[in-house]
Amino acid sequence: MKHKKIAAVCKAFGQAYLIDVPDKTGTVRQWIGTDRAAYPVSGIPYLEPENLEPLLEISSESVRIKRIDPPEEISFAHSSDFETEAEESAISLCLGGKQLLALWDGTETIIIDKQLLGPITAEYNEAVRFYKRGSERPYIAVKAGLMLVGVILPTRLTAHERDALDHIARTMLIIVGSTAAPNEGQVEL
Repeated sequence: MKHKKIAAVCKAFGQAYLIDVPDKTGTVRQWIGTDRAAYPVSGIPYLEPENLEPLLEISSESVRIKRIDPPEEISFAHSSDFETEAEESAISLCLGGKQLLALWDGTETIIIDKQLLGPITAEYNEAVRFYKRGSERPYIAVKAGLMLVGVILPTRLTAHERDALDHIARTMLIIVGSTAAPNEGQVEL
């Protein structure tokens, strides 16, 4: 994983969290992230929180650095029985200065901040697939082949941003409805 890209995300969100995730054999895989995304790190010695400042070239004065436990609702395993593939929407979103990516798994749309993909696409050249995991609090598992290379939580939208998206959705339904063939089903919000 490209450490400078992880650093950029940590700086933008003001957080650098170190997460130790043990597997079934007790081997620890370390992840670095924020409260919105996490990325696995490898090929370097075991890290302590104080190692993040020099590794990521960040300052603890501007970025909150700490070790956290793996969130219980997130699976850091390469596969999960409870994941469904999510596809990118054909529509790009820019909302409040943020580039957003809408992902659809066949039942719901999850919107993530595209900036959070930076550390992943820097290494895997956008050759990744998205999977929705979780039911009560869904999140996106990002994979390169069969390997989990990141987890991303949905973006937090302000009330104003939600209203703007609602307005766009209603407008699009009107446009689609006016061009629909007779007897073609209408979608309702």
